[in-house]
Amino acid sequence: MNLKKIKLLIVGISVVILSVGCQKDTGNESGQRNVDDAVTQVSETAESVTDSSMESQDVTETSNGISDETSNGISNENSDEIIQRLEVENNGGYFVRCGNSMYYRLQGQKSLKSNALWGEFLKNPNFDATDISDLESEIVKLDLNTLETEVFIADTGYGPLFCDGRYLYMNEIEGDDTYVKYVSLDGKEEGKLAHGTVKGCDEESGLVAVTRFDSDKNASVISLYQNTEFLKEYEVSDGFEYAGVSSDSVFFMSYNYEEGSASCYQLSTDKDEPVCLGTLDGFDAYYLCLEQFLQTDDGDYFVLSQREGTGMFVSQVMIAKVYPGVEDGLETVPDNGFNDLNEEPMIPIIYEGKYDEEYDPEAEGIGLCNVAPHTVLVGSEYEGGDLLFTYEPDAYTEVNLYFVENLGFGDSDYFQQAGEYVDGDIYVIVAKGHRTPEEDIGWRESYGIDCLKYVKYDFESDQVIELGTVEFE
Repeated sequence: MNLKKIKLLIVGISVVILSVGCQKDTGNESGQRNVDDAVTQVSETAESVTDSSMESQDVTETSNGISDETSNGISNENSDEIIQRLEVENNGGYFVRCGNSMYYRLQGQKSLKSNALWGEFLKNPNFDATDISDLESEIVKLDLNTLETEVFIADTGYGPLFCDGRYLYMNEIEGDDTYVKYVSLDGKEEGKLAHGTVKGCDEESGLVAVTRFDSDKNASVISLYQNTEFLKEYEVSDGFEYAGVSSDSVFFMSYNYEEGSASCYQLSTDKDEPVCLGTLDGFDAYYLCLEQFLQTDDGDYFVLSQREGTGMFVSQVMIAKVYPGVEDGLETVPDNGFNDLNEEPMIPIIYEGKYDEEYDPEAEGIGLCNVAPHTVLVGSEYEGGDLLFTYEPDAYTEVNLYFVENLGFGDSDYFQQAGEYVDGDIYVIVAKGHRTPEEDIGWRESYGIDCLKYVKYDFESDQVIELGTVEFE
């Protein structure tokens, strides 16, 4: 598979976003786990895979964490140092591939809140836990050659995982605070990187972006690290939202609600002040939200929504293109009639390539769609609970029938927590739950969590492989 080095941030597709969390750090997931007892329905698939040497085919060499030269303010004291990094895929996902291994978090039994609106359990970590041991989960390492699993480390974390090819980075809970932990992929080195939340990581240069809110200064703080070493930090006083990271920069949005504007900034490692890449005007609502940030060779795109009411309904959508390093070079992008037939604005998703009669991901340019290529969906009960996948924009295909039924959920309510396409296969986290109407908030329905299942779907063998089950009390 030809992997494009782009960073795709899809903050949300739903018309209704029920949490006001676009600018907040959320997510911690839990449950009891049994890695050794995880059901592995593999048969001939694993047996036919040949052994490979210590992930050598996935190792890339860089000098000083960036290609072969020191540039953009990122350097090591020893310019001759060669840093080896494993190939990384799906950075910032719940399943992250590093070389020939897949890493994911198997939640601890009390690390998630027992109830969540609409069954979004992974987005509701148990920050109210009085004992830190209640939050303990496991980072699991899956050998992609043998499909054997092992506990890599124990952690008290939540949310996605990040990797720079040498270290894993994860968000941890510590009392009323959160911090970023790093662990070397050989398991020999572990420590605290910073207070706050890891937001992005560039696997080529090792640049890591961490954000936190400083209540004393009433400002958001962006901190940059490389290979676990601190580089710099910057304070943002206006409304802040992280966008993405590249080999030498972090990108973010700054919202001025009094003026109804949103500006896109680039903070480089070699500059003291960020560059304003451009500003969008004409917003009049209470809340703005970055829906997507896409980096391409021809410029970077972002989709911004304006939201209103307690239900955070979309009232306006704008698309813009900026050019890294070019001040005030923003260009608005028309939606080409995307919303002409919609009574209420829909949020388009940008994808690279063209889709005329056939989808060509290698074609120059971008397209707009409702559902991006390589999207994974666990169908509703009305859709038979099948596993669905988009090979091309806006076109779901049934890849595994009766998926939920075969997981043994019976007639229980079920909720997709994560669905990701990694290394040519599908990885899914599905929750089984039950209604808890006493926890409803207005028209928002609450559900209690009963079980989490971690599953891999193998395209070649058409097999569903269970990677872990978590039963909740």
